[in-house]
Amino acid sequence: MDKLGVSVSAIDCDILRSAFRKSVIEDEIPEDRWRDHAVQ
Repeated sequence: MDKLGVSVSAIDCDILRSAFRKSVIEDEIPEDRWRDHAVQ
């Protein structure tokens, strides 16, 4: 658990990773902008 008492499961992480990848592909975001895109 993190400091807020909320745990994140492996499935949650997989969903987030898949959504990020899909967004990067659909919006054609170059690799050097991935970090900025991830924090939005």
